[in-house]
Amino acid sequence: METGNSKLPFYAFSSLPGFDCPGAGACLYGDNEFTPDNFGKGWCYSFKGWRYPAAFFRQLQNSLLLRSEAGRALIASQFHEIPAGRTLRLYVDGDFASLEILRFWMDLCHARPDIKIAGRDGVAGYGYSKSWKLFIELDRTGYKWPANYLLNVSSGSRYGDQEKREVLQLDCTRGEFVAVPVARKFIKARSYQDKDKPMSKEYRAAVLEKLKEMGHEKRFACPGNCGNCIARKEHACGSERMRGVTIAIGIHN
Repeated sequence: METGNSKLPFYAFSSLPGFDCPGAGACLYGDNEFTPDNFGKGWCYSFKGWRYPAAFFRQLQNSLLLRSEAGRALIASQFHEIPAGRTLRLYVDGDFASLEILRFWMDLCHARPDIKIAGRDGVAGYGYSKSWKLFIELDRTGYKWPANYLLNVSSGSRYGDQEKREVLQLDCTRGEFVAVPVARKFIKARSYQDKDKPMSKEYRAAVLEKLKEMGHEKRFACPGNCGNCIARKEHACGSERMRGVTIAIGIHN
């Protein structure tokens, strides 16, 4: 578990992007067919982190650990070392790669109701996922979702409207998190990174306008800096108050 940085001020867990993303669609392949030849041609941000060998090998290590019982036991032991009252995000990079791994993480959330997220007691973590079918499959087994996990249904998935409708109805789901195209000037100015960046207000207005065009009634533009987006230092993506609100960020790969 990482303890975060100035942009991600919380504990976090990642695995290999793309390879651990069974639901990845346009984010990984762009507008192309979902074939190995088109792998990595989308707008996924996570591959940029591979400029730093330590980030890549940490993700690779975690992906391998998750695939064995002994590896998951090691991850679980580190999870239980997180101090009470801290924040956890699943995942920063990567995604739930299998039903077994999804259940593993949800069971851990059940085991640590003392951990909170962004000022709300009893929430262990939140994350973004395109592995919609895995959530639907686990829900159909009668699985009781932990009260301390909120799912953001991430855009760019290979699944269609039917799967989206189903996953949005799950008790663990907060709402959608979508990536929308914005003017290049906002990307050059890094307006998407935080409220204090040049043209941040104009950038967020453009994101909201795009959401309106897409038909989203309840909408919120992510300012970029987690924990600096809504009152009381809550994370919008992990807040019960933001259930049903579509949160968006500009595509900036």
